[in-house]
Amino acid sequence: MTAASWLAKSQAELKAAGISTARLDCLVLLEDATSKDRAWLLAHPEFELPTEVINSLDSKLKRRGQHVPLAYIRGRSEFYGREFTINEHTLVPRPETEAIIEMLKRVRNLEADTMVWEMERRGRKPGQKHYPFEKQESASALVKTGEGYKVTWEKPPRRRLSDKPAPVHGSGLRHHDEDLYIVDIGTGSGAIAISAKLELPEAAVVATDIDEKCLETARANAERLGADVKFLQGNLLEPLDANRPSPTTVLLCNLPYVPDNFQINTAATHEPRHALFGGPDGLDLYRELFAQIASRKNKPQYIICESLPPQHEVLAGIAKAADYALHKTDGFIQLFELE
Repeated sequence: MTAASWLAKSQAELKAAGISTARLDCLVLLEDATSKDRAWLLAHPEFELPTEVINSLDSKLKRRGQHVPLAYIRGRSEFYGREFTINEHTLVPRPETEAIIEMLKRVRNLEADTMVWEMERRGRKPGQKHYPFEKQESASALVKTGEGYKVTWEKPPRRRLSDKPAPVHGSGLRHHDEDLYIVDIGTGSGAIAISAKLELPEAAVVATDIDEKCLETARANAERLGADVKFLQGNLLEPLDANRPSPTTVLLCNLPYVPDNFQINTAATHEPRHALFGGPDGLDLYRELFAQIASRKNKPQYIICESLPPQHEVLAGIAKAADYALHKTDGFIQLFELE
C-alpha cells in the first residue's frame, strides 16, 4: 500500500468516527511511522509502506478512532516549544496553560523600579542629577536681555550615536532570577516546572504531585531536557518546608478545576479523572491550597492559578480570604499577590 492510499483510507475512517482533525492526525501518525516529514510524504504519494509499518499504523488509527488523544497514542506532546513524554497517568498539556510561563516572566520584573532601571540603561546613576551650573567653569559670554545681563556657557558638543550599550552604574535593579523560588503544585508530566526552569535557569524550581507515577514521568522529562528541578511527593504544599526563607516565592498552580457535572469532550474522558475534576464548582482543591497557605508563616509572594474564566470571580474571593489580591488576568490565568 502506498502512502497516498493509506492516507486517503485512514482519513475517511477518522472522519466517519467524528474526528475533526482527521487529515492532520493521519499525517502526524504517518510521519512518526516513516520518520519522514509531511512535505516529503505528500511529494512522494507512490512511496510504498512496509507491511509492519501498515500494521502499526492501523493499530494506532483504531485507537484514534475511539477518540484516544493523539498525544497518548504518540506518547508525547509539545508545551512551550519543547516535547514532553506523557502517558495515561498524566494530563495532556494544553496550549492555554503556556500563559502561566508568560505570567511568571512578568512576575520576575514586577519588583523592578522601571524608572531607575531606564536611567541605568542610559548610563546615569540613579538619584543623581546633573545641571550645567554645577560645573566650575568660567563664563564664556555675557548676554544682555530685557531683565539685565545673564551668564551663558558654551553648549558641549553632542555625543555621536553609538551601537555600544551605555555603561551601567551600580547593581542591576531588575529582579535577579537566583532570588526566585518557584514551586509547581500538581506537576503531572512536569511540563510547567521544567519550562520554568529552562526559561529562568538561575531560579530554584521545585515541583510536587500526589501521584508517584506522575513524578516518575516528570523526572524522566527533566533528565531528558536537562532541567534541574526537585520533585517531591505529597498533597499540594505538604512536602515543602514551611519555614524555608526566600526573597520571592512564586506558586504555579494548574490544579483540577473542571466542575464534577461539566460535560467534557470524548477525548478528555481518556485522561485521568482526578487530574481534571475539582468538586461541585471545580474549586475544591484551590480552597484546600489557599487554606494551607493561610496557615503558613512564610507565605509565597505571588500565586499564579489556572481556572475557567467564569470561575475567576469566586477564585479571587478565595484568594482574598487568604490575604491575596488579584494583580492580573490573562485568559485562563490569574496572578495573585500577597497584600
